[in-house]
Amino acid sequence: MRRVLGATLEEMAQVGYQSLRMENVAARAKVNKTTVYRRWPTKKDLVRTALLKLMDRKMAAFEALPDTGSFREDLLTAGRFGIRSLQTPESQSLLRFAVAEQADPELIAIGKSLQAHRGAMYGGLFERAKTRGEFSGDVESTMVILDLLRGVLISKMYIDHERPDEEYLRRVVDVILYGAMRGRAKSQPT
Repeated sequence: MRRVLGATLEEMAQVGYQSLRMENVAARAKVNKTTVYRRWPTKKDLVRTALLKLMDRKMAAFEALPDTGSFREDLLTAGRFGIRSLQTPESQSLLRFAVAEQADPELIAIGKSLQAHRGAMYGGLFERAKTRGEFSGDVESTMVILDLLRGVLISKMYIDHERPDEEYLRRVVDVILYGAMRGRAKSQPT
């Protein structure tokens, strides 16, 4: 099973969801295609399982990250994790999937379940920040922060084709946390 799911992600990273063929996944995993079809009757079943297993692995890896004792440092740690993660073929599969899911209601449902996994993955980071009094936002605020961080990293890596360095990541986290106008607000007379 693990080989088939890994082969699914590799194949998706290479050809995308629409061009993914179960026969090619079977060949890549070095199993008979009937083995794949018996367990996953449709491509959507196979891709859903592969992506959810990937999110489970990412969640376990993320949960192993240390609590730094600071919301800002936790977000920086999450950003570093995101940068490393975005460089993997599995993340390329997720991005290709995110583009492909736009037209198909079943794929949109898979995408929403992945979003729920992502929210759960980062939930502890925000709960710790609330406990320390560093964050008072609601679930929507949490998702906006995650969307901003993720969006900037994806844009930098996949549109600009640059790996964000530590200084760039620090600037992004500071803008997210403190806002672009923080310096200006301090310099204006009260």
